[in-house]
Amino acid sequence: MVRKVSIRRSERSCLERVRPDQDTVSRLAPNPYYQEKYRSVEHLYWLHIPAWIDAFCADRVVDRILDVGCAYGTLLVHGKRITGAQPFGLDFIDAFMSPALAADQGIDFRIGNVELEALPWSHRFDMVIFTEVLEHFNFQAVPTLVKVRNAVSDRGRLFLSTPDSAEWGRTYKYYRRYADLPDPGLGHPIHDDHVWQFNRKELEAVVAEAGWQIRRLAYAPGDGRRHFNLEAVAG
Repeated sequence: MVRKVSIRRSERSCLERVRPDQDTVSRLAPNPYYQEKYRSVEHLYWLHIPAWIDAFCADRVVDRILDVGCAYGTLLVHGKRITGAQPFGLDFIDAFMSPALAADQGIDFRIGNVELEALPWSHRFDMVIFTEVLEHFNFQAVPTLVKVRNAVSDRGRLFLSTPDSAEWGRTYKYYRRYADLPDPGLGHPIHDDHVWQFNRKELEAVVAEAGWQIRRLAYAPGDGRRHFNLEAVAG
């Protein structure tokens, strides 16, 4: 019962933080699915991350924010609103990011495959948002997490969420073991799907191997099955 009460309190706090940003996304012609379903559940995937972002930004200047796999852009809009930072968004497709939102918020939005291509900017970023992306990776995660770390300013932050396989289970649709995922490279099929869902040991291992130092790791309830929420600092 304590856990349920705590989660409800966390949900209220999270929604209070991001409701203005959700309103902005809703106002600016999002993909219809955002209004029909996603807005009502998205905070359940990254429940703790808005408060962590606010705490990180409270005592430092944040000039640039990168959202990898930015989708509808809620957390990117949130980061910009509380810091005034320049927002950058990268996604595999353009089906989710509203052009009206990008124009209104000054989001430098690009389409690209973060696993196979260089980041399309030479800037260094003070904060990287990486929510509900890792499970879509088609390749070993460490090279891409290193690529992102190399684009982050000194003591910059990574905010990441991803499903916990302890509740989601393994997919096994494409690979039987995480070790079987290939290193990033051309010539492999690309699946727009959940390719590998990590357990805690695997998640901690790939983040650490990529040179990130984990500061916080917590569970968000998800839409019925829990997700990891993680904050890491560039080493």
